[in-house]
Amino acid sequence: MRMDAHVVYPRDYVSRLVEAMDESGADCVGGVIETLPADQTAIARAIALGLSHPFGVGNAYFRIGARQRRWADAVSFGCYRREVFDRIGLFDEDLVRNQDDEFDLRLSSTAGVSCSSPRSCAPITPAARCGSSGGCSTSTGTSSPSSRRSSARS
Repeated sequence: MRMDAHVVYPRDYVSRLVEAMDESGADCVGGVIETLPADQTAIARAIALGLSHPFGVGNAYFRIGARQRRWADAVSFGCYRREVFDRIGLFDEDLVRNQDDEFDLRLSSTAGVSCSSPRSCAPITPAARCGSSGGCSTSTGTSSPSSRRSSARS
């Protein structure tokens, strides 16, 4: 299970993910996130809207919501079967950020399947301004997993 500190998880979040994993047969199941503004400033509201609207995130159903369970390339705060780690290894801790993106890429490239479950919903509060952790990306063009290695590995 991957969990982030900037999210408030409902009491039944994990149990609902495990239930969805058992029902679907997926290797990984994640919930839908509800993006809330960090404060009531215009920029915070715009960031929250951009991170939860198709214009800002495309068809990332774990961000824009869905009425039913959907197969996905990646999910947020995923619950993984133990066998997945035996098959593809652990999260790459040498990555500066987005270890889950790289892990999900490895999972999907080995025919692993993920799904997003709307029965598990968790509110998330991104940073209130661009350039701070969790806010707008300031590294456009440098976000591929291979380019996010720490300087220690470079």
